[in-house]
Amino acid sequence: VNHGWIKNAIINLGWELPINRIRVFPRPSFEDNFLPWFELGVASGSAPIIDRPSIARRGQRWFYEISRGLTAKNDPIIDIIESTTENLDVVVDRRFPTRPVKWVTLRPINPERTWEVAELQVFGEGYVRQTVYRTDILDFGRPVAWSKIRWEGAEPEGTRVEVRTRTGNTEQPFRYSRKQRTGQFASVDRREYNDVFNAVTVADPFSSGSTRGFELVKKEVDTENWSFWSPAYDFAAGLRDATAPPSAWTDGATFLSKSPARYLQFEVLFFPTGETAPRIERIELLFGDSVADAVIGEISPTVTTDFQPHTFTYVVRPILREGNSGFDRLEIATATRVERLLSVKVDDAEVGEEFLRDIQDDRIVVGFDKLVGSEDTEKRIEVVFEVPVLRFGQKFTGFAFSSDDPDIRQQVEEGNATLRFSTNSLSVKTPRGGELIGELKAIPAAFSPNGDGVNDQVLIQYQIRALGNSVPHVLTLYDLAGRVVRRLETEPGAAGVYEREWNGRDEAGKRVPPGTYVYTVKVEADLGKQLNTGTVSVVY
Repeated sequence: VNHGWIKNAIINLGWELPINRIRVFPRPSFEDNFLPWFELGVASGSAPIIDRPSIARRGQRWFYEISRGLTAKNDPIIDIIESTTENLDVVVDRRFPTRPVKWVTLRPINPERTWEVAELQVFGEGYVRQTVYRTDILDFGRPVAWSKIRWEGAEPEGTRVEVRTRTGNTEQPFRYSRKQRTGQFASVDRREYNDVFNAVTVADPFSSGSTRGFELVKKEVDTENWSFWSPAYDFAAGLRDATAPPSAWTDGATFLSKSPARYLQFEVLFFPTGETAPRIERIELLFGDSVADAVIGEISPTVTTDFQPHTFTYVVRPILREGNSGFDRLEIATATRVERLLSVKVDDAEVGEEFLRDIQDDRIVVGFDKLVGSEDTEKRIEVVFEVPVLRFGQKFTGFAFSSDDPDIRQQVEEGNATLRFSTNSLSVKTPRGGELIGELKAIPAAFSPNGDGVNDQVLIQYQIRALGNSVPHVLTLYDLAGRVVRRLETEPGAAGVYEREWNGRDEAGKRVPPGTYVYTVKVEADLGKQLNTGTVSVVY
């Protein structure tokens, strides 16, 4: 090897891997050509290095050229594992704590004689920090209504899986464009975009010189025809229930991406620990013919000034054509229980009481004569109800479906459903800040848990406000001396109305003496901590 060679030999492992050992050695019978003076370095996948020197990327670069000077420094982006001019080992075998590595570099330091490297070996153990799998774009031949998604797999403690989807109605989700002499961007195909983007230099349309290719092209999501990637699905909610018949689809998570759509793409991200990895073995989808070309909805009002119940009007405008299966049910997710369902109208006519009006803890479902075909297109459905909104930006997601096939549900899209409102939104804003816990009360304020079947229990009710993610909240009862009488932990929950019953017994199951007891509700969240208190009386 040329004695003057002092540059890095660079190895791209292709992905960030957990590495803890590197070996370097010459050919057998050529041991005298071992490397006495070298720098061994590594860099992680987060280092701003492009994959090869012949391309250009914004914010990234190739490794620096190293000068031939005796004191030439290595590229500062490299983390040096070892630098020596006194190595006597024919086989360089270096071990170090396991670390994420994408790049390995080996540089001779001012070589004074012939040297060689016949083989460089890289060893590691454990799982990579992150793995991303993205499917090809799947074509289902026609727009379909996506209803549910589920999977089989495991998410051990400390690991995480994120499943995301996006849908569209064109063959690919991006628009490509190139800057013209006018300064405007004109559409180009994917091949031309890649050729220009990857070019280190191209002709500058505004001068006789050249510029970097990525400065002249744009790649944007085609938001008219494709959705953005969905939020990550809740892993536990999407797990297949092995005890239920697969065809029943009583399990699975609601599909989050826009529907109906012809094209679908999955992205799955795995976040292991060093020794344990999550897994997904299969993904299944529930879908069917679209109930409508589109179901557009909006709500009014979209702002409340407090956390008390307010009256909301929810309007849906379906776009129907021949071939759509139609629908006779509308479900509206309300997060908390609706206090009153005031009105249901279709095309300004009140729907009779004989049709379904189902108020559940976190949603309402209403029924009406089936809307199907072009003769029913644009017939507005209007639902008026009274409910408290406890979280800022709460979205009243809606689903249209047929009672003949309730598993195939088409999500309501935000948009212009009526000229009466200008909200074009399904989200409601509440006051920011304020208390996390509200409306704390005991019903009744005094009870007699003597086992006679009358007034034997107290219902403690409270609101959790402003929380988008589930957090634990704990209800604890004390006597007036401050001793814990009973602790009632609830399942983790987000914003909503919660109720817990107390039967007047302590942790040992014994009836408590008559008197006044203090109860507290405690919430700890990213927004802060809060503890609210109240009292209840036990009488015999």
